[in-house]
Amino acid sequence: MERNYPVRVWAENLTPFEVLVSTILSQATERRGNVRAFENLLQRFDMTPVSLARADIRELAECIKPAGLHNAKAAKIKAVSQVLLEEYGGDLMKILGLPRDEAREGLMELPGVGQKTADVLLNLVAGHPTFPVDTHIIRIARRLPLVKAKAGYEEIKAAFEKWTPPEKRRVLHLALIEHGREVCKAKPKCELCPIFIFCEKRGL
Repeated sequence: MERNYPVRVWAENLTPFEVLVSTILSQATERRGNVRAFENLLQRFDMTPVSLARADIRELAECIKPAGLHNAKAAKIKAVSQVLLEEYGGDLMKILGLPRDEAREGLMELPGVGQKTADVLLNLVAGHPTFPVDTHIIRIARRLPLVKAKAGYEEIKAAFEKWTPPEKRRVLHLALIEHGREVCKAKPKCELCPIFIFCEKRGL
C-alpha cells in the first residue's frame, strides 16, 4: 500500500482548528467538494474560532455549499467554534494536549465531532497512534475481510489497530483512503488492486 500510494499528510500545514473544520466539511462528501468549500472559507473568513463563532450562519452555509449538507455543517462549525471560544479560549490544543482517551472523550463532547473526526485530530494533529475509519476503510475492511459484514466503527478501528504497528497507522490510514477512492470503490476495479490476493469478496 505504501509503494502504490505515496502518502501526503494533508493536515501538515494546517492549524488544529483548520483540521477540525476540514474534517467536519468532509463528512458525507467527496474530496473535491470538501476542498472547494474549505478554500471558500479561507477566502471569506479568518479561520479561527473567534471569526467563525461570529460569522453569519447564512453566509457560512453559502461558502460551504460545495461540501453538501451545507446548512447542517454550517451550524456544526458555528456551534463548535462558540464552544471552543467559551470553554477553551479558542485553543483546541487544550483538549488535544490531554492523554489520548481523555482527549478523545473531550473532542467527542464538541458539537459536530464524532468518532472519525476525533480520531483524525488525535492522529494527524496530536500524533496519537489511533486509526481513523471512514467509509472507504469500512468498505475495504469488510471486503478483505478483516471484520464481520456488520462490524461498526469501533470494531473496525480495533481490528486495524491490532494488525498495524503504531508507527504505520497514519500511513496506512491515508493509503487506504486513496485506495478506496481510486480502486476499491462501490464498483471496484479489481484488476488494478495491489492487495487483490487478500480479498475474499472480489468484484463485490
